[in-house]
Amino acid sequence: MSTTRPTNSRAVHLASRPDGAPTEDNFRIEEISLPELSDGQILVANDVMSVDPYMRGRMNDVKSYVPPFQIDQPLDGGAVGTVIESRSEEIPVGSHVVHQLGWREHAVLDADGAHIIDTDIAPASAYLSVLGMTGLTAYAGLTRAAEMKAGDAVFVSGAAGAVGSMVGQLARLLGASRVIGSAGTDAKVTRLRDLGFDAAFNYHDGPVTELLGQAAPDGIDIYYDNVGGDHLEAAIDHLNNDGRVAMCGAISQYNSVEPPCAPRNLALTIGKRLTLRGFVIAKYAEEVRPEFQQRMAKWLSADEIHWDETFRDGLDAAPQAFMDLLDVTIVTVAAPHIAADLNASPAQLQWMLAAYTLALGSGLITGGRIGDDYGRRRVFLAALAAFAATSSSVSPCSSRRSEWPTTTQEQPSLASIAAEMSPVCAPLSCGETSWAP
Repeated sequence: MSTTRPTNSRAVHLASRPDGAPTEDNFRIEEISLPELSDGQILVANDVMSVDPYMRGRMNDVKSYVPPFQIDQPLDGGAVGTVIESRSEEIPVGSHVVHQLGWREHAVLDADGAHIIDTDIAPASAYLSVLGMTGLTAYAGLTRAAEMKAGDAVFVSGAAGAVGSMVGQLARLLGASRVIGSAGTDAKVTRLRDLGFDAAFNYHDGPVTELLGQAAPDGIDIYYDNVGGDHLEAAIDHLNNDGRVAMCGAISQYNSVEPPCAPRNLALTIGKRLTLRGFVIAKYAEEVRPEFQQRMAKWLSADEIHWDETFRDGLDAAPQAFMDLLDVTIVTVAAPHIAADLNASPAQLQWMLAAYTLALGSGLITGGRIGDDYGRRRVFLAALAAFAATSSSVSPCSSRRSEWPTTTQEQPSLASIAAEMSPVCAPLSCGETSWAP
């Protein structure tokens, strides 16, 4: 990567708002001018940028906790880069920093919008996931909101998600006597046990309070809440005296049009002397970040925290990487129903997802070349006809549907899907890209 001061750079703009799944027409890469720095500003050459599922919501013009992307303006998100020009005493040239102006090769920003990181103790991409907002939210929720201490028994709902899976691992490292997690599929339960959870259960297998009681026969001291509803009610049932609840999310209520039916046992919080504390990471971020990064770096170096990464090359690959992410996400959402219909084991399901992803990647390259040679419209119509013919040919199988195993699992809401997803894709602007879990 060159550290020469450029006058122009490139950025991915939102060309239009998607109707359904995003397409390449919704993105546009444009050359942008880089202004001279004002006092207190820095110029960063981005090395790694994060592409996450939540960004799909920002492509819509709706009010949320994060402002929507604006048409004809660059997209933004987490990024790590190298400072190549500085008018700030706090952040000198050559510093590696994390900031929120991704989706571009270079970023001009105020120094107080960036944080110096140490790439000698962890790779740059880690600061966008396990050392970034995901890990920080998990750590702050445990240590500050829940005031965890060694010996506490910890229950985590939505434990297979980005934050939830980190909470469980951190609780174990912080000395929890027992770590319990809930998830929505048997495959996710298996993954939680692989991550070191002492117990885990599929909340579709029965009433949550009964399942939690079996997993925590001696009760719990901390509940890290990502779900609300029946999970919160169950936690109140099983919290020991002076128990604490860190309320990070309430998935079960996000899309509900009816008043929540639970918790119905709030009166128990009085006699048990329980503390229920809602929090957002902004309250603790500045206080906790140095402590968190120092401890997390040690755990990473000791291989005590686990997450996954995939890499893509260049800013040009960012829109397609984002669309591929969403496409794979669709299959991930459908996976529990596929497993139920085919009576597939967790291992077989993983093989199916791997095969799909491989086929998708291969097909993108092959299909792109065929489209260039014969015309995209012609190839699209031919593929659509082939899909329709194949679907018609297998339709008789539906008559035997009643012979297959069935499931009572409901289709998850978009909110619950997003909450159980890890941050996934992160392109590098200088010829490399990273995907973080």
